[in-house]
Amino acid sequence: ITGTISPAEICPGSAVAVPFTKTGNFTAGNVFTAQLSNAAGSFASPTNIGSLVSQNSGTINATIPVGQADGTGYRIRVISSSPALTGSDNGADLMVVFPVLTATFAGSSCGPGTVSMSATASAGTIHWYSSASGGSSLGTGTTFTTSNISASATYYVDATLGACTSSPRTAVE
Repeated sequence: ITGTISPAEICPGSAVAVPFTKTGNFTAGNVFTAQLSNAAGSFASPTNIGSLVSQNSGTINATIPVGQADGTGYRIRVISSSPALTGSDNGADLMVVFPVLTATFAGSSCGPGTVSMSATASAGTIHWYSSASGGSSLGTGTTFTTSNISASATYYVDATLGACTSSPRTAVE
């Protein structure tokens, strides 16, 4: 039985822990393999994403393929080799998505003051920066309010989900 997969939003290329519980006896050399369905949840042509040689319950350290297509109905199941058995899937849809900024809005101010900006992303966490690369995030979330500024300034934004980050950062002026 395949356990709960967390988080439910996974980036292509990211690692995912696949817990499973076995029932019955397995012979020495048995291989448990985690399989990824297609985006509709079908295992007609599954993708093997990780394996573990074991006779016992455990966790398979798997990786979502780098080129995996975005989708919201993926499932993961575990199969065994000795005996050859197919386990149930994880029981809940998984979203595989690479974060993309979908919109940005730059606010304005007449004279010195703060400026509120906003951005939206397909998935993940939005980070705000004062430079196009490097540096620490100034804040996270769909809106960002600058400190008191007296001249035009450019801020930058990206979206991060797991090990994936939209690139390059998008300028918000």
